[in-house]
Amino acid sequence: MKDADAGDISKRQEIRRTLKCKPFYWFLQTVWPELLPYQHNSKVWGKVQTDMLARKICLNNNKYLFSWPEKLTVRPCQEDPVTEVFALTNSGQLRTVLQCVVVILDGLDYVPHLQSCPEVRNISVTQWSYEFQVLKHAATALCLEVSETGLHLVMNTCDRSNKRQKWEFKGFPENTS
Repeated sequence: MKDADAGDISKRQEIRRTLKCKPFYWFLQTVWPELLPYQHNSKVWGKVQTDMLARKICLNNNKYLFSWPEKLTVRPCQEDPVTEVFALTNSGQLRTVLQCVVVILDGLDYVPHLQSCPEVRNISVTQWSYEFQVLKHAATALCLEVSETGLHLVMNTCDRSNKRQKWEFKGFPENTS
């Protein structure tokens, strides 16, 4: 879009100066700080994919927009930035634009969920690291893994040689973060 010809926008620019309009980033920082602009606060971002039986599986937010926890899902990659884009922020949160990925004890298993970031009371449950293509949850010291069937996610002991724990961030288009 940077190279697109928008025509003469001088009248619009004058209106902005006259009204003393603030930039859109001001709105994001001041009015809606919970919304994450990926490129401003992320170590890496894009679709998060793994190779599973000769097909690519991606983390998927399932268009989830609510506050209470909901299981994080995986699906065959669809090249859909609305459902597949995640970021690892500079502060160590794995998240979508509105939700953080948290790990919740469900029976005897730890299960990754999406939850509204402001609703998370214990910040340590939102902390992740990403090294050697492995996403490790800080509080549990477990790693994100796609199940053997490729249908859901599990948390398991970290093993760099486990291909089901190998995740790659891919951009829309390819990002260089």
